[in-house]
Amino acid sequence: MSSLLQVPFAQQLIGPKKQVGILCYQRQFLTEAHLQNVGIVPDSNFVIAGASDDYQCTELDRLWNWEVRPERPEAVYQIQENRWLMLCEHVQSESRNRRNHAGMHRDAAVCKGDSAGG
Repeated sequence: MSSLLQVPFAQQLIGPKKQVGILCYQRQFLTEAHLQNVGIVPDSNFVIAGASDDYQCTELDRLWNWEVRPERPEAVYQIQENRWLMLCEHVQSESRNRRNHAGMHRDAAVCKGDSAGG
């Protein structure tokens, strides 16, 4: 069963002002159809990051990328664990920055509307 099935539940738990992070190997292959089929509403409160296509997690490539995978696929767990944690922290930071930036635009629009209307 796909862990993506947990996303709508997580979205409800955290509320609409926070985002659920979806971390996958290659973001490019996670389509809108995949998301909709597990109940994730497009343009709702989630962000997707790809370990390989966004963050060059080479240890995962050594397991799953047929172009670079050795004959005996293997990865160093400690290296991948550190990269995965770094990826999570970066996605969380980027998500906060986007929310704060969007909030600044919203506040500016409200202020502009107030001064024009007042």
